[in-house]
Amino acid sequence: MRIKVVDKINYFLLKDADIFSSVMAVVLGISLVIVFGLASPDFIHNAAHDVRHAMTFPCH
Repeated sequence: MRIKVVDKINYFLLKDADIFSSVMAVVLGISLVIVFGLASPDFIHNAAHDVRHAMTFPCH
């Protein structure tokens, strides 16, 4: 009996973790689309340029 209860608890915890992971992936995706969809082209260019400098890639 006790094993069945523990198995049910583990099932619901894993199910909740799957749902949480799915929701967070959707939230992250929507956030990226909104942030970069509404950003000006200069902002995106400057951000990419700064990342290239931070990673020591030559860019000009």
